Amino acid sequence: MLDEDFFTLYHDLYIPAYSDYVATTTNKQIMILNESEAAFTHLLKYVLNEDADSNLRKVRGHIYRATLDCYKLTWEHINKSVSIIDEHREAYEGKESDLLKDLERMNLLLIEARTKECEGVGSENNDVLVSWKLAVEKAREIYYAINKSLLKKSIWKKKYLGPLYIIGVPAVFFIFGLVVQYLL
Repeated sequence: MLDEDFFTLYHDLYIPAYSDYVATTTNKQIMILNESEAAFTHLLKYVLNEDADSNLRKVRGHIYRATLDCYKLTWEHINKSVSIIDEHREAYEGKESDLLKDLERMNLLLIEARTKECEGVGSENNDVLVSWKLAVEKAREIYYAINKSLLKKSIWKKKYLGPLYIIGVPAVFFIFGLVVQYLL
């Protein structure tokens, strides 16, 4: 029978995780869609009373895996921006000390989520999903505190103006030296 634990998994974990993933990445990952399709297939078999208990376990397994994938892929997407903010702190809209604390907390939550996941392999424990949810929420807080246009500008400056400065300053002094030597 579909119990409260299943509805918690579906309504409180899967739906928000999938919605956040699609909203954050503007993408629909094929492996998540495959898990959702497989869950739907087993749900129909359950409704038709074809090996109901087995199919219900499989529905839960597929929904669990899809939820975990949503959290991990959302984390991966957000972490790309968050991980470079340490180099481009001027793009963070907040105190630098808060950024450092938040980055540390985010990494601790990730470690906790991965530890629970590794310890609970095969158990399909909702606590693992809740841990991932907390890690993604902390990463999202930092992500939304990043001024994306300032970040792009800072990256551009570092990428193009940095080498130009390294090459340009010595070149100017070299040319200046030649002009001074020619005039003397």
